[in-house]
Amino acid sequence: MATRFELHVRRQVLEFLQTILMIDDEAFRRDSGPEQAADEDWADDDTPPVGSALKLVAPGASAEGDELDVQAVSRSFAEAALSCAILSPQSAEENEDFRPAFVRTAKRADALILDWNLNGDNGAMAEKLIRAVLREDTKSPRRRLRLVTVYTGEPDLRQITDRIANATSESLGEDELKWDDDRHVAFSRGPVRVAVFAKEHVQSIPAELADRRRAISALPTVVVEEFGRHSLGLVTTASLSALAGIRNDAHRLLAALGPEIDGAVLGQRVSLAHPEDVERQVEGLIASELAAIVQDHEVGSHVGLPRVREWLKHKSGIGSRGVSTFESMTAELR
Repeated sequence: MATRFELHVRRQVLEFLQTILMIDDEAFRRDSGPEQAADEDWADDDTPPVGSALKLVAPGASAEGDELDVQAVSRSFAEAALSCAILSPQSAEENEDFRPAFVRTAKRADALILDWNLNGDNGAMAEKLIRAVLREDTKSPRRRLRLVTVYTGEPDLRQITDRIANATSESLGEDELKWDDDRHVAFSRGPVRVAVFAKEHVQSIPAELADRRRAISALPTVVVEEFGRHSLGLVTTASLSALAGIRNDAHRLLAALGPEIDGAVLGQRVSLAHPEDVERQVEGLIASELAAIVQDHEVGSHVGLPRVREWLKHKSGIGSRGVSTFESMTAELR
């Protein structure tokens, strides 16, 4: 059962998260029916060209583990006020074609969800994508938090997680790999969190991993919970709240610093002995607006005494006596 602090963190994570990127070859299928064949200018061998129309594929009457109801995915995330973009390569060649787009979009995405077996490649492309995304992340001097979730139709979850752990060693070899438990289906390594789950209809999962089987409707909760596991800090939570406030109120900054102030700024630049000083002034204007947004959202409350009490109980299972001792110590300092 989640502690009160964990639930608090998850609420801030849900406010912060906006975009999810998913890749699954079973999300769509290319329509090769006679009606489309008449409309499409296909090659002589009747092979549908890359980029030809795709259609949604509804799961069959007896759904298999590798099928994905993309409409259910989109709706589940939309109901949680999250946006989920879905890529669906249709062949081994398209696996490679989609890689640059996936890596570029991953720079903007808050969380990644990957199918493991893309067009029968036994995880080869998923590994490549994870390696490529982490290589891009390491180019920045400030490493970003990264959540990678695998949602697979394959039953051997441990083998998948072990392979991903090996893949992360290329970019994160100096960071300690910390398994959640001895089941080896989730771990953290430096700024990266990895968790592997099975699709709802997957069979032959060991009994001890039965809780890793998740329905599509549970995916938003999975993303929030797993991101929250990587953000269990008082100041981290305050930072998430601040960033969520800035994201939600970005229009406020743009409205306050609209085009109508350009004349005044340029006039100031002309009048200054050192015109470049106006560049610092504009930076100060923007920083002031951002500070106002942060203050309006009262993000400092996330390190207030009620949250500290929850953090202490979560951190060490501290009882009421320990919390009372902490409160008396802080009272003496005031």
